[in-house]
Amino acid sequence: MAIAPAREASEVFPGLAKFSVAMREEVSECSRQFLQPEPAGAPELNAARIDLLNWNIKKGEMPNWRADLELLGEDKHLVLIQEATRSMSSTEALPRGSIWSFAAGYVSRNHLTGVATASQIKPVSACRLTAYEPWSKTPKATSITKFALADSDLNLLVVNTHMINFAVGLKDYGYQLSAIREVLRGHDGPVIISGDFNTWRPGRHKLLRVFIADLDFDEITFKQDRRLQFFGSTLDHVFVAGISVLQAETHDVKSSDHNPMTLSLSIDL
Repeated sequence: MAIAPAREASEVFPGLAKFSVAMREEVSECSRQFLQPEPAGAPELNAARIDLLNWNIKKGEMPNWRADLELLGEDKHLVLIQEATRSMSSTEALPRGSIWSFAAGYVSRNHLTGVATASQIKPVSACRLTAYEPWSKTPKATSITKFALADSDLNLLVVNTHMINFAVGLKDYGYQLSAIREVLRGHDGPVIISGDFNTWRPGRHKLLRVFIADLDFDEITFKQDRRLQFFGSTLDHVFVAGISVLQAETHDVKSSDHNPMTLSLSIDL
């Protein structure tokens, strides 16, 4: 993976020494897990085609989210949801037999919310990273799952993230990206990073561009782009490394304030 120019990258990526103790522990645990080889006989994804849905589902607060999730999530190998609630794991809207990897974030009176990755096979391992909104101190979660691939010694890492929203400066946003970066730097293989990046400020777009360049990722674009915009900026993104895009679509829905993205991907072996 290519490294961005040292001066610019150092401003964005402070390294583990500047993380909170809790974040350092989460980063170290994720890194340790993902450096371990997969166990013999682990379920495997077909690298030739992986179908994926990404959607900020707004806690299921709006009508018809179950019907839209069932329709868009049908036959998907991976379903990545931001603002998921833990109770959604039992919904019939998810593909039958899905394995639910949930990373808890905000706790309200009625819900435990976070990010969830539903997969057709059990991941080899899964961990979470937690960042905190600087004003409200509410947590924002990132789920990272590792999957074995058929006919390959490589593993796929899938990062499902909901980035910090309310912050005056860029330091906390940069720290959240830094934690993800630290985990990914130890991984040799394909990666998908998808989620709600809350990139409604030019400064956040700049940090994200440095992050992408530093890890040599490609951003997936859409011919007909219906993704949510705020202040003229797109909030939801998908980035890949070592992966080719077969198809990419966005969908107009009324069941969330975010429009979902569906993709068909092929891993470059």
